Amino acid sequence: REQSTMLVNSSQKYSELSEKYNDLDRTNAKLYEEHKLLKARTTADMREMDAKAQNNLETSRREVEERLAEVEKIKAKRQEAYVLLQKDYKTLEDELNQSN
Repeated sequence: REQSTMLVNSSQKYSELSEKYNDLDRTNAKLYEEHKLLKARTTADMREMDAKAQNNLETSRREVEERLAEVEKIKAKRQEAYVLLQKDYKTLEDELNQSN
């Protein structure tokens, strides 16, 4: 009878441990799936951030190039205006010399 009780107790303990093991196994599988999803999401987010950063870099580079082109245009106009001013000054100087 004691042996029978021990067998029942052992069987119950085995069932409890088996159930706990199965619970842990299910939890582990669930956590593994969550880990895979998180890793995939993180990788996708990093790629997106990298693409945005690359795009921002390209945009900034284009903006700088456009500004430099604008600066060159302004520089050329100033140079042109300076040449015209010199011509006007020379003309005035010539007119002044002729009147004297």
